[in-house]
Amino acid sequence: MCCTSSMSCTGILASVRKQFPVFPPHPITRSPDDVEIRSDRSIEAVAPRKCRGTGSKPFPVHARYLARPEPAATPGTSHTVPIATQGTSLLIMTRSSGGAARTALRRPCRQQGDPVSFKEGKSGRVLARVAAVAAAAGIGVAGLAGPASADITIQQFVALGDSYASGVGAGDYLADDGCYRSANAYGPQAAAALGERLWFEACSGARIEDVVANQLDHLYRVNTEHVTIGVGGNDAGFSSVLGACAGTDTAVCEAAIANARDIITNSLPDELDDLYTMVENRAFSAEIVVVGNPRLFNETACAGALAITPAEQVLLNDAADLLAETTAAVAADHGFDFADPRAAFEGHGVCSADPWILGYTGTLESFHPNAAGQDAYTEVVLPMLDY
Repeated sequence: MCCTSSMSCTGILASVRKQFPVFPPHPITRSPDDVEIRSDRSIEAVAPRKCRGTGSKPFPVHARYLARPEPAATPGTSHTVPIATQGTSLLIMTRSSGGAARTALRRPCRQQGDPVSFKEGKSGRVLARVAAVAAAAGIGVAGLAGPASADITIQQFVALGDSYASGVGAGDYLADDGCYRSANAYGPQAAAALGERLWFEACSGARIEDVVANQLDHLYRVNTEHVTIGVGGNDAGFSSVLGACAGTDTAVCEAAIANARDIITNSLPDELDDLYTMVENRAFSAEIVVVGNPRLFNETACAGALAITPAEQVLLNDAADLLAETTAAVAADHGFDFADPRAAFEGHGVCSADPWILGYTGTLESFHPNAAGQDAYTEVVLPMLDY
C-alpha cells in the first residue's frame, strides 16, 4: 500500500497513529549516505543529542568559537556564521521575504562516516518516525511529504525579545537593520549547541507589542522545538529610568524608579500573560523558556556609572529584582521555565573589576551585556532547553 495523495496520506497517518499510539522511544539511525536530502524545505540529519564534541570534551558554545560573520549584502535575510570546530556552519535566519535559501544547522562533533541520528521533536513530529512505524505495519509512505519535500525536517529555534536578547553590546552585528542582532547573543550560541536552525527575531528597542506585531511569524512552524523570550525591560521604561538617574537629583531618580515599579507591578503581568498565551498557542509543542535580565550595577562608584550614585544603583538593582520576580511568576503560570541570570552576573555588573555589562559608552550599547555577558547568558539558558 503506498501513499499517493494528501487525502490518502491523512488516512494512512490516522490509521498508523491509531494502531501505534506511542512512537518508538529511540531515534531512527541511518548512515551518512542516507541523509543528503534536500528540497525547498531544507532538511538535515544531525548528530545524536548526546554528541557535543570529540571524546569526552563538551562542545564549547561560547561566542569565541564562532568565526566572525560577514554582514549580509541585503539586511534582514540570512547569515551563515562559520563555526571554527570541524568546519561546520550555523545559519541564522532573520526577517526575510519569501524565505531565503536555507541550510540546516550542523553539530560540529560528527565525524565523516559516523552514524547519524535524526533529531526528534517532543510530539513525534519527525516524519522518519512515522515512516518507521508505517513500515512496521506494512504501509508505504513514499508520497507522504509530497514530491518536492523529504521525509524529515530540521528543528527550529526561535529567539524573541528586546536588545538583551538580540545581543546589543556584544558586537559582531549581523546586519544594519536597526535590530543590532549579534552573532554572540545567547540565541545563536544556544541554537548552535542544539544543532537547530535559528530564527533570530529579537530586536533592539522591542516592547511586548513589538514582539506581538513583528516577531511571532515563525512560531507557526510545526517543527519549532525551542523558543526563548526575553522582553519587558522597555515596557517598564528602564532606559528612561537610567537617563533620569544619570547626574540628576536623587529625588528625580527615585520618582522614575517608583514609576517603573508601578508598571512592573500593575500592568506588565497582564501584558506578559497575553504574549505568553500567543506564543504557546502557536508553538504548542515547543520547549519555551523565558529569559530574565541581570542586575546592572556593582553598587560602587565609577565613571561608567554615569554619576549614578551607589545608593541609586541599589534602588535600580532592586527594581531589576522586581522585574525578574514578576516575569518569573507569569512564566510559571504558563508552565514555562525561567532562565534567571542574576546569580551568574553577580560581581560582574557595571563598576566591577570584571564587568559583563557595559557602562555608559555614549551609544545604545550602554548598560547592555558585552560578549562575556552573553556567554554567561548562554550558560544559564542552555540547561533550560533540554540540553
